[in-house]
Amino acid sequence: MNQDEFYLTLLSNSSMNYFPDNKTTKFSTQLPKRIRLTGQWVVGIAEIQYPCSILSVSDTDNLIYYRVQYHDEYCKEDYIEKMLKNAGNCFKENETCMVYNDKRAWYVFRISAGDYENILSIIQVINQHEVIKKLLNFEYNKTTKRVSLNMKDEVAFLGLSQRLCIQLRYEPRINMAKYPRPLHPANIWIGLPSQMFVYVDIVEPQFVGDVLSQLLRIINITSDTYNYSSHKCVIFSHTHYVPVMRKEFEIWKWI
Repeated sequence: MNQDEFYLTLLSNSSMNYFPDNKTTKFSTQLPKRIRLTGQWVVGIAEIQYPCSILSVSDTDNLIYYRVQYHDEYCKEDYIEKMLKNAGNCFKENETCMVYNDKRAWYVFRISAGDYENILSIIQVINQHEVIKKLLNFEYNKTTKRVSLNMKDEVAFLGLSQRLCIQLRYEPRINMAKYPRPLHPANIWIGLPSQMFVYVDIVEPQFVGDVLSQLLRIINITSDTYNYSSHKCVIFSHTHYVPVMRKEFEIWKWI
């Protein structure tokens, strides 16, 4: 190719006949013709559009689990992780199931995944659960934005999915029955990724921390303008260029 520069517009759903497994976060594009480059070339992103598809509470971070009888051997981290994995599989196999009962007296519930507007709306759903409301109650102070927890003495161990814990500002994997009041204000968007790393297979590997990786650009994601189901368009006023490694290609892969 003799020209000094050119643009490619690459869509995640434009080559589904060639790559049926394409998805927004990782896809390949079959170009209409083979590109051959001569000399030294660099590439950069001028514009990117992406859907806001991350729920404030996802179907992998919506679990509430507790024990009534306390036995140390059944409260170890490895056992809890195994129990939660079994519960997650149970919920996936039966979408109408809302409760999982472990034979060692662990009970796991899930709240509906969705685009919750704020922390208070999450707490209200938890408090309205037909079983949970008999055992405990979350409260939210709108002034301090802090969550607190009141529960019956019979609850010996209580935990939440990791992201849900972080949103309410509890430490992940702790027994919330012993630490009912977190130290920091709750934040519904604290689990939202703050950055998007864009990788492509034609560029030379770059230093990224302690590894070499084919990173093209890091894109900032801000929660204040993040609206679920909308599309974001980012136009870069200054394009960051990376040296091209492959001088001939007909398939473009975002990896």
